[in-house]
Amino acid sequence: MSSVFISGNFNSVHAGHIRLMSFAKRLAPKLIVGIYCDDFQKPDIRRPLSERLMALKTLNLIDQIVEVDNNILSVLKKVKPNFIVKGSEFKRKLNPEEEYIKNSDTCQLVFSPGDTEALWEIEKNQNQNVFHDNNFLEKHNIDLRKLSKTVRGFKRLRVAVIGETIIDDYIDCTALGMSQEDPTIVVKPIEKKRYLGGAAIVAAHAKSLGASVEFITQLGRDDEAKYIKAELDKLGINFKNVSEEFRPTILKTRYRANSKTLLRVTRVEETPLEISLQKKIISHFKKILNRIDVLIFSDFNYGFISDDIIKQTILMAKNHGVKIAADSQSSSQIGDISRFEGVDLITPTEREARLAVKNKGDGLTVLCERLKNKGNLKHVVLTMAEHGLLVHSDQNDENWRTDQIVALNKYPIDVAGAGDSFLTTAAMALATHANIWEAAYLGNVAASVQVSKTGNVPIIQSELEEHLSHGIKKQP
Repeated sequence: MSSVFISGNFNSVHAGHIRLMSFAKRLAPKLIVGIYCDDFQKPDIRRPLSERLMALKTLNLIDQIVEVDNNILSVLKKVKPNFIVKGSEFKRKLNPEEEYIKNSDTCQLVFSPGDTEALWEIEKNQNQNVFHDNNFLEKHNIDLRKLSKTVRGFKRLRVAVIGETIIDDYIDCTALGMSQEDPTIVVKPIEKKRYLGGAAIVAAHAKSLGASVEFITQLGRDDEAKYIKAELDKLGINFKNVSEEFRPTILKTRYRANSKTLLRVTRVEETPLEISLQKKIISHFKKILNRIDVLIFSDFNYGFISDDIIKQTILMAKNHGVKIAADSQSSSQIGDISRFEGVDLITPTEREARLAVKNKGDGLTVLCERLKNKGNLKHVVLTMAEHGLLVHSDQNDENWRTDQIVALNKYPIDVAGAGDSFLTTAAMALATHANIWEAAYLGNVAASVQVSKTGNVPIIQSELEEHLSHGIKKQP
C-alpha cells in the first residue's frame, strides 16, 4: 500500500493541519504522521509528547503515528513513504527531507496549503446543540467562573461603535415549485421580519450585554431610518447620524424557505463619504473620547469608514489607552482588514485575510502571522464558520501563539450574526483584562448563542451566563 508522510510538533491540532492531512490522503491511502519528541531542539515545542500524541490519536485521518528525534532521515528510511507533504510556506526553505528524496526513486516531496474544504469530523449529539470545548479550556487554564465574572463586569464598560447601519429584512416564503416558462424557483411570501444589522447590531449587542454605548453611523432620510432611530432609542444607545441626501439607509432583504436563504437583495450606495462629513465624525469622536473604554469598527466597505477616519480615531484611542477591535467584511464586496493598523483585535474570515495579504497558498498559521505583521496587530482571530476559530496571538505570558476553538453550536439555525456577536463580546472581554484565550472563548460562546436564533437579535447578559453555568457545573 502506498503511503504519505507528514511531520510536525502538533502543539495544537487545528484546521490547517486537518486540511493538509486531507490533501495528503488524496495522494496515498495510508497517512503516516511524524511527531517530534520532547528532546527535539525546536523552541516552539510547548506541550509534552504524551498530550500531543493524545490529540493526534483522536483524528480518523491518520493511519500510523511515529515519533521523530533529531534524525528525521532515519524515520523516513523506516516508513518508506511514497509522498512527503509539507505546507506551502516551506517551499523556499531548507528541508531536511530533500536529502531522502535525492536517494529515493519512489518518493516525491509535495508542497500544498491543503484542502480548503476539509471538514472536522465531529460526533453529532441531537440532544444538545451547544456545548463547551473542554480541551481548549483545560489547555489554557480557563475557569468558566472567571468568565462569568467577566460578563458581569461588562456593565462598567463604555463602548464606541463606528460603522454602517444595515436593516436586515427576512421574508419567509413557502416554496411553490419551479416555473414552467423558465428555470425559476417560485415562492409565496408568508411573513416579513425586520432586524437591526451591520454596525447597529454590534452597538445593540454591547448595550444588551451591559455597556453604555456611543454609536457613530450613517442613516438615510427615509422610512427605514425612522425604524433604526426608534430601535436605538428603545435600547438607550446614544448615536451620531451623518446623513447625505442621495444615500439611503442600507437595506438587505433575504428571501427564505425552509430556514434556508434563497436570495439576498441589497439596496446600497457605495460612494465614499464626503470629506466634510468625515471631519464631522472625527470631531465627534474626539468629543466622546474621554468617556469610552472600547472602540469597535464594524466596517462593511460601503464607503462610510475612510482611511482618514481610521487613522485619526485609532491614534486618538491608543493615546487614551482604549482597547480597539475591528471587523471588515468582504463577502459580496471588497475590503482590506489590514488598513486597521495597530488595533488589538481583528476578526477576518480566511478569504478576508487572504485578500489583505494577497496570498492564496500559505497555511493558516502563516497567513495569520503575515496579516498580524502587515497591520502591526496584537491578536488575529480567523473565523471559520462551522470549523470554529483560529486564534493567533503574540501574548508573551502564554506558551501558545496559535490554537483553535471548535464551533460550540453543532446545529446553527441562522449564521448571519455570528461574527458581530463574537467581535463585540471578545472586544469587551479584552477591555475587562481577560487574556486573548478567555476573550476568544467567551466570544465563541456568544456566537454559539447567536446562531441558535433567526435574525440578528441582541444577546443579553443572562444568556451568556446561563450557557457558562452549564459548563461550570462540570468544571472541578
